[in-house]
Order: sequence, then C-alpha cells, then structure tokens
Amino acid sequence: MSHAVLEMSLELVRSITDEQMKAASLVVLPSDAIGNLSSGEIDVLKMRVALCREAAGTAGRALAAAAEHIYEIKKIAKKKSQWTSICKDGLLGMSMNNAERLALAYEKGIFAAVPESCISNVSITTLYLIAKEKNEARKMKALNELAQASGVGYTERAARKTLADPSKRTTRTAPQSFKDFMAELDKELPAGAKLRIQTIASKAEKVTELEAEIKALKAENAKLKAQIAAAA
Repeated sequence: MSHAVLEMSLELVRSITDEQMKAASLVVLPSDAIGNLSSGEIDVLKMRVALCREAAGTAGRALAAAAEHIYEIKKIAKKKSQWTSICKDGLLGMSMNNAERLALAYEKGIFAAVPESCISNVSITTLYLIAKEKNEARKMKALNELAQASGVGYTERAARKTLADPSKRTTRTAPQSFKDFMAELDKELPAGAKLRIQTIASKAEKVTELEAEIKALKAENAKLKAQIAAAA
C-alpha cells in the first residue's frame, strides 16, 4: 500500500462510524474494478463507494425535505401574488417552475414511494411527470421502473414512454403518391386555391410525361448507335 493510500485509510478510519464500516463491508466490487489493487486499496475503495451511496441517500432526503417545505409554504402563501413574490425574490433557492413541480411530487406521494437514493438520480421534471399522471397503472409502472433503476438513474425519456397513453399514440401510414396527396389536399382547400393546385398538378404531370419521353429517346438513341456500330 502506498503512503498516500495509507494516509487516506487512517483519515477514513478516524472519521467514519460503525454503521459506515458495516456498510463498507457489504459492498461487492466488480472484479474488473479491483484488478492489480492491494487489499488496503480495495478496502479504501469499498469505503468510498459506501460513503458515496450514503451521500446519494442524503441528497435524496434533502430534495424530499425541500419538497415538503415548499408544499407547506404554498399552503400558507395561498394567494398567487404571495407565492409569486416568494419565488421571484429567489427565497427558495430555485426557480418557480422547479418549486411547483417538487410541491406536486410531494403532494402526490412520490418521495414516499421510492428509496431516497433513487431520488437523487432523477431530474425534477421526471418526478413531476410521474406525479401528474392520472392513470394509476401507468404511474405505478413508472415508479417501479424508477426504483429498479436505482443507481443507474431513470431518464425523462423512459418516464414519458411509460406514461404515454396508448390510445393517443399515432401510427405511421404508408407514404402517399403525389397524385393521391394532391387529391386529398384538393378536398380541404377553397375554390381559389384549388385552381392553383390543379395548375401545379397539371405541370407536375407534364414534367413526368417529359421525363418519360426523354428516357424513351435516350433508349432509342442508344439502340441506333449500336446498329451503326454493328454496320461499320
């Protein structure tokens, strides 16, 4: 063990509690993470991981506590002007948007439904998306996914996908031909616009016809060249 690691180990031992020591002993490190490390370095690494987890839990509790305070503040500052004044002066240490989202998340019991360590790994927007969901089945599914994600984190994109209403999902249809598109568009346009559309459609058809004629002429030209070459 290097002198620096030894000093770090002694510093940690002096500052940690028995509970933290126990938590460190339960940490299981991946084999790839401990290759070529001494036993002392592994012990320090496990302790740091345990302390990191503890800090994440503390961050989650802190956010939950802030949400509770904001919720109670909103109950007292009932008038919109009062609430707006508090937020505009920066008294809460965050934007009004985030404060309102946290208050809703607390009101809907989001913080009580998942482990504290999970809370620190998601955005306030993700918590808000789950909190405002009215469909209980989709909400519970999202909460379960959030809890299962744990230290990996749960993204807003994943939450939106789970919370999306299946009945409102649009299905992609096969692309229309230009002619079909123009015919469908013609049904929805006023008379004046229809005339312009018909003119455009007529020109488009002429372009298509010209392209076909050019293609035929090129083929005929190539055939004549081949005949001339054969006769020479």
